[in-house]
Amino acid sequence: MKCHIDFEHINLIGETSFFELYELISNSNFIITNDSGPMHIGVILNVPTIAIVSGGEYNSYCNYPEKYRENILTVSNNDKSCFNCGWNCIYKESDNYPFPCLSSISVDDVILAIKMWPKFMEFLS
Repeated sequence: MKCHIDFEHINLIGETSFFELYELISNSNFIITNDSGPMHIGVILNVPTIAIVSGGEYNSYCNYPEKYRENILTVSNNDKSCFNCGWNCIYKESDNYPFPCLSSISVDDVILAIKMWPKFMEFLS
């Protein structure tokens, strides 16, 4: 993604402990993550959080109380007709094939969503 991001950023995937991750997130202007622990940490710390989410349990992961919702941007597949399938995907070809609701999200989709998010505009100004 580095070639698509025109601002300073850090990629520490697999290089941090939980406590280091918490410290990094708490001192970040915003984070980009998947629907996992870092997403929840960012949201609860009121750090603007961009979350790339799949459809398997969509409402379970991103259904935050109203006071947290302005600090999270979820980026997902545009076709939500099969969301909340409980990971019983009717479109997945095999165990070696990724879930289409996740693999269809491109870097460009994420960057476009970020650039249109009012929270990100606040960061740039």
